[in-house]
Amino acid sequence: MPVEGFAREINESSFCQARRGTRNHRHAKGVILPRGPLWPAAVAAIILSACAATRLPPPAAGVAPPPIVESSVGPSWRLIAVGDFGDGAASVFAGVVRVHREHPADAVLILGDNFYPCGVATETDPGWSSIRQTYSTLGIPLYPVLGNHDYGEPQFREGSWQPCRNADPSAQLRATSLVPNWVFPARSYLLRSGVAEVAMIDTSPIAYGFGAPALGGDSASQAVERLRLAISMMQQSGDNRWRIVAGHHTIVSSGFHGRMPSSERGRMRALLPLLRQGGIDLYLCGHDHDLELVSGDPLFLVSGSGSEPRPMVALMLRTLFPADTRKRFGFAVLDLTATTMSVAFYDGKGELLATPFVFTKRQR
Repeated sequence: MPVEGFAREINESSFCQARRGTRNHRHAKGVILPRGPLWPAAVAAIILSACAATRLPPPAAGVAPPPIVESSVGPSWRLIAVGDFGDGAASVFAGVVRVHREHPADAVLILGDNFYPCGVATETDPGWSSIRQTYSTLGIPLYPVLGNHDYGEPQFREGSWQPCRNADPSAQLRATSLVPNWVFPARSYLLRSGVAEVAMIDTSPIAYGFGAPALGGDSASQAVERLRLAISMMQQSGDNRWRIVAGHHTIVSSGFHGRMPSSERGRMRALLPLLRQGGIDLYLCGHDHDLELVSGDPLFLVSGSGSEPRPMVALMLRTLFPADTRKRFGFAVLDLTATTMSVAFYDGKGELLATPFVFTKRQR
């Protein structure tokens, strides 16, 4: 077997969990490693490198808890999840309209990179027409998070983070009262329904490793603390709703960003213990321009094929969907009840791509 054939799955596998002395990885399967004198030293180096974990930044003081947005109060919650549509919000919109018409959704989760290549500079930027003419017309709430392009792909120069073309991430928050159905109360906030809670998190400060607040937002420490607070709020709600975290950047995926850049990957992977300790059921993101569902603790759902799909690098051993690495337009739909969560994938025309995946809620 080629080195990559088994080494790509080592990180956060049962092997790494055992090496760290932990046993609480619910979904991990045993990883069989080759033995004997023929095992190349290079393989050992890859595995040990994969198991090395980036540490979370230290807790930040004085961080306010994320605001709560009350959503559906009924016995079910249907969410369309689409990301990375900044190259053209209309790319999969026909499919979204069809799915919504046949089985109305309660809201749309917009998973970042809402505007390419450099975000928007103001809340009246011409780029907003792409939202107004498409998703705003659905007549249901649009709940976004920010992506790296919404931050203007910032570069650290002359002592500060500088975006391209004067991108202002805060402009997307200020647009809440101006763009129909656009609901963006804070860079991180908590959606609450009768059956689930979704922590909508600004992951760019974490992924970039901001050492201090930048571009009107948080430092990495502050962003992590907001996630901690959101998870604590879920735990304190005293019920057994589904717990979901949604951000832009990937933690686990078969796409390019599931592997590179290694510094970003390490910072995002460092969130895993926090998610597991908080009993999070699903991490939802974009960033990689593909559609994927990966089993694990938690489950990982990537829905980043909103406008510019790309082929995956190599499927992970725990990938449930898709069965190949080819590029495809599309989006995901979550159907949540008190006891079940269904994940379905659709192409840009609204055609179902696979039989929906149904999960039963665990007891905490």
